[in-house]
Amino acid sequence: MGHNLNTELKMIKNQIKQKLKVSLFILILINIIGFVNALGVSAPYWSTNPLELFPGESKDVEFTLQNIDARAIKVHVELTSGSEVATLTKEEYTVSAESNSKATVKVKIPQNTQYGKEYIVKLQFRQVKVETEGMVQLASGIDTSFPVIVKAPLASEPIIEEEKPALTNSFLVVMLTLILIVGYIMLKKKKEE
Repeated sequence: MGHNLNTELKMIKNQIKQKLKVSLFILILINIIGFVNALGVSAPYWSTNPLELFPGESKDVEFTLQNIDARAIKVHVELTSGSEVATLTKEEYTVSAESNSKATVKVKIPQNTQYGKEYIVKLQFRQVKVETEGMVQLASGIDTSFPVIVKAPLASEPIIEEEKPALTNSFLVVMLTLILIVGYIMLKKKKEE
């Protein structure tokens, strides 16, 4: 009977351990879900879809900041590469709860830039740390980049002038040849007579 009691106690102990493990896993999962990144960034250009501009041309590039959180978030933007051609219009944005906002980067190619030159613009979008009800929310972020390629201006097509119907050199040569042939034939007939 003591042997059966020990076996039953071991089984109960194992069941309690299993339930504790499952409970601990669920608790960890709930905590992780609370730290999910609320920030999303949509970029209009990427490595296989570069921004192409002529020398001296500029363009405002808009990134869409998406907030999936039920609270507003602050996003800090940093330009980490490509400052030769890109500038930030703002460094911090507030994105309302469950909505989108636009972040603008101005790209301008210097006038004397060589055709075909490529710049890589790299940006970091970081959610700013916020303290709420005694909890510190982890700051999360997204890095993105896109190439900027300097285009050559389109070559202008050569202007083709219309030929004017006029006496050309070949026409004159044909006429002269005909006159000579007719003159030769007439001379030959005169000699025969």
